[in-house]
Amino acid sequence: DFEKREARGKLKRTHGGAFLEAPPHQDLPQSCRAIQNVAAKQTIARLAVREIGPGETLFLDSSSTAMELARALPPFPLRVVTNGLDTALLLSERPETVELIYLGGRLSAASRCTLGPLTERSVEGYHIQRAFISCRCVDSRRGFSEPNEDQARLRERVVALAEWTAVMADHSKMNLKSTFFFAALREVDLLITETAPPKPLAAALKAAQTRLLFPAR
Repeated sequence: DFEKREARGKLKRTHGGAFLEAPPHQDLPQSCRAIQNVAAKQTIARLAVREIGPGETLFLDSSSTAMELARALPPFPLRVVTNGLDTALLLSERPETVELIYLGGRLSAASRCTLGPLTERSVEGYHIQRAFISCRCVDSRRGFSEPNEDQARLRERVVALAEWTAVMADHSKMNLKSTFFFAALREVDLLITETAPPKPLAAALKAAQTRLLFPAR
């Protein structure tokens, strides 16, 4: 029951019910990720939009944090490349300001996105000025990681292609390692979170010359 699972640390209550917490190596479906730490993701999205300028070409991944960023995008012209199905559906309602490019590939029903070699090849055809991606874990020594190999491979490709990359990660992802690493701290330009990260991670980001952005208190 709820009480026993919560006592074992496997269930977290929310205002709308509860969700199962997964270990760092377990890939959660989009339906679960979308209801976790929503307020934190909205805070991160509000910070992220400050980094965006009119007319830019953005990449938004299939994460629930990127979905919050899509909701918060300013009303000026943008080109958005994404592999996230929900993000694409949302932005398709803004044809007057958003030129939408949805990447082809194998559709993952659980993650509600396209993945695989075709998706990775497709993204190579675009000049991405700013990439906004998320991750499952952030480690001060190894960097950013994912439990899903295909997600990690696509993110790795995007980091290599984009002129500028921001990783959006809330506090629950800090000081953890997942299975597949896709970027070192020094390979991204900015980490956006909703609260001050642990001091060792902040120090590692400074040493890597990666900007850190979180709300002023």
